[in-house]
Amino acid sequence: MELVVANGKVMSAVIDGKWDEINQISLSGDKTESGTPDFILEYKKEGGIAGISDSITIISIASEILVQRFDEQISVTIDDISLAELWQVIKENEFLESGSEFYPPAEGSADYFTYTLTVLTEDKEVQIIWTDTSEIIPANAEAIMQKINEILALAQVK
Repeated sequence: MELVVANGKVMSAVIDGKWDEINQISLSGDKTESGTPDFILEYKKEGGIAGISDSITIISIASEILVQRFDEQISVTIDDISLAELWQVIKENEFLESGSEFYPPAEGSADYFTYTLTVLTEDKEVQIIWTDTSEIIPANAEAIMQKINEILALAQVK
C-alpha cells in the first residue's frame, strides 16, 4: 500500500497502484479522469523576522488543497479543470525536466524568506529552493506560483 500523509492526515491510500482505499474506487492507470497524472505539489514560504512558516499542498488524487498558515489548516477541493491547468503549467515550464536546484540568498542577506517548490510524481521528485534575495528567481517556479495563486483565488482561500 502506498500512503500519502500531509500534516499528519492520510491524504491517499492506494493498494497495488489500482485501488483507492479512501474513496473506495478502482484507479485506471496513473491518470485521473481528466487525463492528468497523479502528483503532489508542495509550496513553502519560511523565514522572515516573524518566523513565518506557510505551506500549500495540492494532492491531485485526493482533489484537495491543504493550506497551512500559522496554526490554522484549511482544506478545499480542487476541480479537475484546475488540476489539469496546473499540470499543463508544470509541463509547459519543463519543471520536472529542470532538476532540483538551490538559488542561495545574496551575500550578506538577512531576514529573508525561503521558498521551496516541490513536485512529486510516481517516478520523479523535483525541488527548487530560492529566497526573496536570490539573484536568480526561477521563471518556471514563478509561473507555477502564479497558477497556484489563481486557483486559490477561485477557491476563495485567503
